[in-house]
Amino acid sequence: MRKPLLFKIISLIIIIIISLFLCWLFLFLYKNFYQPFTQTQQINVLQTEIIKETIDIPLFNKIIQQLQIKKTINFPEKLKQIKNPFSFN
Repeated sequence: MRKPLLFKIISLIIIIIISLFLCWLFLFLYKNFYQPFTQTQQINVLQTEIIKETIDIPLFNKIIQQLQIKKTINFPEKLKQIKNPFSFN
């Protein structure tokens, strides 16, 4: 009578171990094979979709120079002498 109960327990433990191993195998294959494979496919698709455009370096430098000139412009002296209407003094 004790033998069938022991057999059921051992068979249940073996089934649990096999199912855990299969879960681990599935996760291992998913993380180490499937995901990298799909990521490389996505990278290839993105590389083909990138717009390959040449940049006009002289125009870019000209724009940067104009922005620098705008930053360095000083206010005229008369503007500094005008009283601030929002101050209490």
